[in-house]
Amino acid sequence: MTGCVVGNDALGEFAAAQLEAAAVEVVPTQPPSSSATGVVMVFTTPDAQRSFLSSFSSTDRIVLTDELKATVARSRLVVIEGYMWEVQGSAEVIPEIIRHARSCGTLVALTAGDASVVERHASKVQAAIDAGIDIWFGNEAEAAALVRSIRQQQAQQQVANSDASNSSIAWEQTAAMQLERMDSTDSSNSSILNNQQHDSTVTHGQECALELASICPMVVVTDGSRGSYITALGQLVVVPPYWSANSPVDTCGAGDAYAAGL
Repeated sequence: MTGCVVGNDALGEFAAAQLEAAAVEVVPTQPPSSSATGVVMVFTTPDAQRSFLSSFSSTDRIVLTDELKATVARSRLVVIEGYMWEVQGSAEVIPEIIRHARSCGTLVALTAGDASVVERHASKVQAAIDAGIDIWFGNEAEAAALVRSIRQQQAQQQVANSDASNSSIAWEQTAAMQLERMDSTDSSNSSILNNQQHDSTVTHGQECALELASICPMVVVTDGSRGSYITALGQLVVVPPYWSANSPVDTCGAGDAYAAGL
């Protein structure tokens, strides 16, 4: 585990001891901090859903150290947690980590964190995807937030290109290119669906997975009671939900457990 994990206080010592007891190696990404350890409080409601209240240390900052580079190089897979976007320095370091991992042949997975994280850091997330991640993982709300941000960026870029050209010919060319990209996306989605009819049985989460498949080699979207969707190698896999005889009490960590199994 890497990142800004602990501060120089009793809570930090406790967290470090717990991680060590669980055989988790912690690779620091900054010099030991003299500040308090950040805290995340989890609130679980009767419907088994959870909300987070986070307080990060003001001095937390992620830095691409030689030790971190060496750890990435000897790993088979690097998982970048979406909440790391909230830490100072992440916008510069995470794309560097991705590029370094690719140069070492290490796979890279990026999780969403939550929908609000995607919305707040949309440009950073897209830069990380452009840097070359192998797997994107999120739930339906997070996938929808990412799709919205990508569409918004594409629309803004189209307007900017049109304004810069300031000519009807350039506008027609831009529109034609946009239509060509749309046709290409539709064709890709059609092949992923294996020519299945796109009807009311296709859920919003499934549509998001298909759209994100055009920018990431493997996309995983969990969708609650509707199961989950995985796109890879031009194929869409619909994973049905697992139904328990007992009602869930706490779903905190359900996505993490799914990702670990995957």
